[in-house]
Amino acid sequence: MSLPERGLLFTIRLECWVNGSVPSLPDELARYLGLNPADVKSSFTDCLKHYLKEDQGSFRSEELDNYKEHLEEIRKRKSEGGKKSAKNKKEKLVYQSSDNQLTSQDTCNSLVKDSLVKTSQEQFLEKGVIDKAWVDDYESTNPTYWQRIT
Repeated sequence: MSLPERGLLFTIRLECWVNGSVPSLPDELARYLGLNPADVKSSFTDCLKHYLKEDQGSFRSEELDNYKEHLEEIRKRKSEGGKKSAKNKKEKLVYQSSDNQLTSQDTCNSLVKDSLVKTSQEQFLEKGVIDKAWVDDYESTNPTYWQRIT
């Protein structure tokens, strides 16, 4: 195919992707695409028509139609999988135990109890004891970087 033929085919395929089809008559096609009718007529060859399928006065790209069907099937399977996953998740969240009933509304709260073990920092603050000798030794050393720049 020549460069003008490939350009016209690409333009037609882009239009078919968005709108599904284009007019089959060269004059109507040129008007539809906003191109010069003489350029469209000279580029609209049998070689170009080989890549298009004529359907009720318009051209469609069978390759693009098949690809759109493929994408739609993938989208449908993902949607069904998401619905199935949501259903399974809901069934797992809502269950009946012997003591209580847990609902999806209750799962917003943590099921893990707060730890009764205090961190070392909390323990140190509770003692209220600061080793004065250590503080004096720390303050007598060379000034830190931040103390030198201020």
